[in-house]
Amino acid sequence: HFFLNNIDQTQDPCEDFNKFSCGNFLKNRRIPSDETYIDIFAELTNNLADLLSDLLEEHINFDDIEATKNAKQYYKSCLNEDLIETNGLDNLLNIINKELGGSSLTQANYDVNNENTFDKIVKFAKWGLKPLFDLYISSNPKNPDSYVMRLQQANWFLTKKTYQEGKPAVIEAYKKLIKNIFNEILPNNLFIFSIALATLDAEQKRNQTYQNFTISNFNRNYTGFDWQRFIVQELFGEYPSLNVTENEPLLVIDFSYLRKMLDVYQNALKDNKDDLHNLFIWSFVKSRTSFLPKKFRDFQLDFDKIYSGTTSIPKRSRTCSNEMSEKMPYAVGRLYVKNYFKEEAKNDTEDMIKNIREEFKLMLTENEWMDQESKAAAREKLEFIDNKIGYPDFTFNNTYLEDLYKNYIFDETNYLLNSLIITKNEYEISFSKLRSKRSRKEWIIGPAVVNAFYNPNNNDIGFPAGIFQAPFYDTDLPKYLNYGGIGTAIGHEITHGFDDLGRRFNKIGAYFTDDEPGLWTEETIKNYKEKAECFIDQYDGYKAEQVGENLNGYQTLGENIADNGGIKESFRAYVRWAEKNGPEPLLPGLPYNQEQLFFINYAQL
Repeated sequence: HFFLNNIDQTQDPCEDFNKFSCGNFLKNRRIPSDETYIDIFAELTNNLADLLSDLLEEHINFDDIEATKNAKQYYKSCLNEDLIETNGLDNLLNIINKELGGSSLTQANYDVNNENTFDKIVKFAKWGLKPLFDLYISSNPKNPDSYVMRLQQANWFLTKKTYQEGKPAVIEAYKKLIKNIFNEILPNNLFIFSIALATLDAEQKRNQTYQNFTISNFNRNYTGFDWQRFIVQELFGEYPSLNVTENEPLLVIDFSYLRKMLDVYQNALKDNKDDLHNLFIWSFVKSRTSFLPKKFRDFQLDFDKIYSGTTSIPKRSRTCSNEMSEKMPYAVGRLYVKNYFKEEAKNDTEDMIKNIREEFKLMLTENEWMDQESKAAAREKLEFIDNKIGYPDFTFNNTYLEDLYKNYIFDETNYLLNSLIITKNEYEISFSKLRSKRSRKEWIIGPAVVNAFYNPNNNDIGFPAGIFQAPFYDTDLPKYLNYGGIGTAIGHEITHGFDDLGRRFNKIGAYFTDDEPGLWTEETIKNYKEKAECFIDQYDGYKAEQVGENLNGYQTLGENIADNGGIKESFRAYVRWAEKNGPEPLLPGLPYNQEQLFFINYAQL
């Protein structure tokens, strides 16, 4: 039924396989008014969100531990639009004026001369808020068993590309959004600051590298803000056991942005301090219109109509269940796994991973552009890839989950405060990890997600419980469909370990530039780059008809390499499985053989 609904049998698959496999999907589907696109991923994600909503709306019962009880409490506070209509604005103003120092946009008697800007940034940071820059803890690229402090650009602005391409309708809509939110007030310099601090686009970020400093050294080189006081005294002063000093390593990304930010910051302190403080408040409000009464959500919708093309607000239940899945992933994941995940999927997937890994190994042996030293290193890395399937082991460990979420205690009447409690806890948990030893068993996303991942810092692949839905996988589907579905995703993620970025990490997740001796020899890297250029050229030539634009082959290089490797590895693995086990029954009513159905299923993902 699924295949018949999507295939357009009037199309010749040899001429346009996409139109043949997906033609009726394109004809019969309409992009929902609250979405920017529609595909199988989006439909499965919405289906998952609805299932989570049902679980979170259930009454608290004897099976619930405190973590799942609190998840249900949070969900209720998000769902209660009547209470948000009554209290939402007051709750927001209360946080701004009492916790974040206030501003002239939110207080009639606010005097910017009575508030120190540095202290205001500290107030934001201690709530996990990042108006100008993002300081966080992550894996150490040279020693992935440990953590390191990182500094990079804040990520809430519009992109540079939006401003540089001069999209006047978007820019005017953005100005209007600010005016509407703040009751017809648009501080001119607030908008100027937004342009100056615009976010790098995806292609620029692919070119980024990092540089190691100590905090004191960075403080000397990037003057205009007291980084040493901010990090050592104000933030980590609350964690004396971590013993953070001015000699602490600091890994810095986005150098050009940080220089620009410091110029803007210093000039604003001299001439436009009030608007700088207003910018901080705008950074807080901009992403929180869902916590406000309907008129503010409508203001956001007016902007979204211009910026992204959506014309309605998503179902509240989906908004809330998606938010819960993101903010309490393992509590919500526990509910999903218990009710919907089939354990036999784990064993099936382990077998497919083993078979696909074997095909990758054979492909390494067969290729002629890698020397033996590089093949041996790649094979060693391949063997070391760790598999994460369904959910982490601690999902049903009550003690672990209760400790993980011990501070996630919510008030059904204050949705915004509940959200900030999580943001603050995430900030505190992140900082407390600085001296911890990283575990390769660590997951980067929760179970209730329709996605898969390769994590180069751990050299692992992961397939959360949420992706085990047809057409990706079903225990009742024949192998040729499961290999064409989740199998190609397995191959895709394995291949990410060897794509243009993944190849720079060794088997334990340590990062190497091309100037350092790492995974492969210089000659193999040279050959790889030449072949990668073919991918770039090929995909540059593809045009997305619906938007009238060509793909960017460089920006999408990693995904294109992973797609090509993934389908090849999975198909080979299926063919070998079929040779050993014999052909499976065909789908009734369709005149296609097993191998053809493999590719049709892949095309429809």
